[in-house]
Amino acid sequence: MDIIWTLKVSDPIAKDADEHVLRKNPILLGRSREMDLQFTRKKVSNRHLILTYEDARVYVEDLDSTNGTFIYKKGMWMRIHGKLRARPPILINVGKSLNIVVKVAEEGAVVRDGTDPGMDLSWLNKIDPHSSFVENIHEVETFESILVLDLCHSSEMAQADEKMAFHMKKKLKDICEWAFGQFNARFIKSTGDGYLTTFGKPAAALLAAKDILTVLRQRNERTNNPPIQVRVALHIGNTYTIDDTNQDIHGNDVNITFRMEGVTEDAFDSTNMKLPMTDRILCSKEFFSSVDDDESITSEFKFDLIGGATMKGIKNPKSIYLITPQGGDGE
Repeated sequence: MDIIWTLKVSDPIAKDADEHVLRKNPILLGRSREMDLQFTRKKVSNRHLILTYEDARVYVEDLDSTNGTFIYKKGMWMRIHGKLRARPPILINVGKSLNIVVKVAEEGAVVRDGTDPGMDLSWLNKIDPHSSFVENIHEVETFESILVLDLCHSSEMAQADEKMAFHMKKKLKDICEWAFGQFNARFIKSTGDGYLTTFGKPAAALLAAKDILTVLRQRNERTNNPPIQVRVALHIGNTYTIDDTNQDIHGNDVNITFRMEGVTEDAFDSTNMKLPMTDRILCSKEFFSSVDDDESITSEFKFDLIGGATMKGIKNPKSIYLITPQGGDGE
């Protein structure tokens, strides 16, 4: 299916605007003649930025330009570093020189931003591209393994014995952070009753999950206190980090992992086996495929396909596997 880009380029100094329609994906913008859309302004780099349309989203990627690519948000221009996902309508600035309204549509579909194709651009000329530039939009795309862990029955614990609930969360924190450190987690975020964590290698995520469950089982067998029970979900895909101060990640693959962690049997049309509700490790087909040819993993773990689950906010059903460690007590 053809992708139709409509780019309305406004020059705040000359007070004029031109419209350009391009039918390809992605498109390159810059001063070089090789670009899909060429600019003549000296502050624009030869290869300045690339626009990509994928999964109903626009991705704006600055190609290490000298004077930067900026997106207009909340009354100011914020610089893009790397690749940024955005939802049209998008107003970007190229090299602190030109303002561009980006619209995109699939062949035969409505333009994504819902604006009139002949919209008036006079309001753009009121925005000064030389003021209010800040450097805090930094989105990095990373392909990595994602682990989501959640403490089961935390609300019931807190209602029954608040001090005991705090003790159990502290114990879980110590165990999880020890395991994440052992396997060189890239990103660790507490979710209150659990963790969102990423790893460079899928095997590292799986072994960390195994060690956490092993230590928790040993703890539960040796104490008279209530058991600490968890659910773990593993997936692999793209995560996006926004700027250095936010210290968070997002993306559709992160959402998938969270949905998998709490999945229940009613999400499946049919199941090949009983779905445990606690002390389980689930993974997606993508994660399973990433470790399926690793003999050191397949000899240590058993992967059973439960079935396809339909989860809220996830477009298509996901094949989910139950992972069972094969022997060994861990450390």
